[in-house]
Amino acid sequence: MHLIKIFTVMSLFFAVSCSTMNNSSFTEEKPIDDPGIKWENVDEVWAVVGTKPVLKSEVEKKYSALLRKKKIPANKTASEKSRILDSLINFIIIENKASSEGIIVSKEKVENQISDIMLRNNIKTKAEFEKFLDKNYQITLEEYKEEIRRSIMTNLVMVYAVDYKRPSQKDAEAFYRKKVKEDVRPFLQVKIQIIQVSPKDSSFQEEKAANTLINDVRKKALGGASFTSLAKQYSTDRATASKGGDLGWTLLGKLDPYIAGYVYQKMSKSGSISEVIKTSEGYYIVRYSGRRTAPFSEFEQIIYNMLSMQYGEKALELWLLEQREFSDVKIFMKDYSKK
Repeated sequence: MHLIKIFTVMSLFFAVSCSTMNNSSFTEEKPIDDPGIKWENVDEVWAVVGTKPVLKSEVEKKYSALLRKKKIPANKTASEKSRILDSLINFIIIENKASSEGIIVSKEKVENQISDIMLRNNIKTKAEFEKFLDKNYQITLEEYKEEIRRSIMTNLVMVYAVDYKRPSQKDAEAFYRKKVKEDVRPFLQVKIQIIQVSPKDSSFQEEKAANTLINDVRKKALGGASFTSLAKQYSTDRATASKGGDLGWTLLGKLDPYIAGYVYQKMSKSGSISEVIKTSEGYYIVRYSGRRTAPFSEFEQIIYNMLSMQYGEKALELWLLEQREFSDVKIFMKDYSKK
């Protein structure tokens, strides 16, 4: 560790005064272990990229955050800190490239992304978001903004400054076939109609009334009444009621988990009516019409975007390895270990 030798003000004043009074000067330096010398610890430089340092404190801070998320064996401490150091070195290289390419991440871009994240998590205020970050990530809002800024800059450098092959339609189709073969469930669509009856409030009376009504409606459906007409008349989900409860071909994963589980496990005959299914939104009955593997066209854009990101990340990784060879990177961390 780098140490700075600091004399206290009083000690220095006393020494100068004695020199003046005795008409003498210092001719002998104090030894390092002299109790009159005060030592102070300062931050260590663990790496330098060009002229930009990476401090030990930066690595330790990120390592402490990592420890809050998972347990790390003592014999893995050095390798984990080495990987954190690598990521900080890589970002300096990315920042340098962004600067040379004129890529700037504005505060507005960061704030817009945070607003999107808040919207997706149904968080309305920054105070709520700060609590969310502390609970789920043990990070402050300002620290999170910096992580967002770095993420946006990395993606922009990857897209605009790193040359890599984009996936073709054949690549996307091959990926789709491979994933369907491995597990069809994420690609499974069912064609169903639903009738939902929700209690007006949480009282026992309303709960009982909703339960009674859905069972009566189910008896009518089993007795041959038109499910479409029943949905229009009784379903409290007005968005689907106007369509006779018809959801069309819907991915199983987009349904309420209780409904999805019941349909997947217990319904296979076209025209069959389910038992009453209780969910957090109320009571449901389902009319089943069929199932199929969703066509490639339903996932084409999603798969293409995902493969583009994967190809880009791989290209960025190789690019960073090349850049480190020419970026005058010096590492001073004692226990640093390469991958």
